[in-house]
Amino acid sequence: MSEDRLPSDAELVSAILDAHGDEDGAWRALVERCRPLLVAVLRGFAARHVGGTLWEVGDLYQELYMHLSEGDWRRLRSYREMTGARFGSWLAAVAYDLVSQRHRRRHPVTVSLDEGAHASAAALGDCLLGDQGRLDEWLVAREEAQALQDAIARLTHRECREIIRRHYYRDEEFVEIARTVGLKAATVRQMHHRNKRELAELLRQRGFGS
Repeated sequence: MSEDRLPSDAELVSAILDAHGDEDGAWRALVERCRPLLVAVLRGFAARHVGGTLWEVGDLYQELYMHLSEGDWRRLRSYREMTGARFGSWLAAVAYDLVSQRHRRRHPVTVSLDEGAHASAAALGDCLLGDQGRLDEWLVAREEAQALQDAIARLTHRECREIIRRHYYRDEEFVEIARTVGLKAATVRQMHHRNKRELAELLRQRGFGS
């Protein structure tokens, strides 16, 4: 790796996984690099569900940052399995899923992952309007995130969509997913591999991935 440039997201992901989470600072660097995107996701969530108070957004970000950087590096395994997904898009989806799960535990209300992508869009645009480079990066990430959501929505069966979301965004094991969807773990594993191929093809049709 050249010393005169910052490591790419993919290089940081590989370093963290190769070190089993012990790569000092790499996971925090990844999360911090995506800070504007994460803050925008939380602003969109707060505006929709908790009144949009600034203190709530600040508290949510601190809690999310600690949760991601301290305990959730293993989620990167599911990201590395994906084809055609930008790290920022994947991390934003994971962040929204974590926050919505926490909110549902406190307040019994249904929140979808797709709602989060739309709710955070305006807030993130406002956050980055003064920085054209970051705005361009966000526009690409948003397009990729939407393509990924569209591809998941087009998977053949509801169980397929549920398996993909739980495995990639929540890093749930196949045995745990099987209990949730009411199938055998071996069946879930087979469906997962079929889903990966179908999802990769759908993303290629949209111009993402190799």
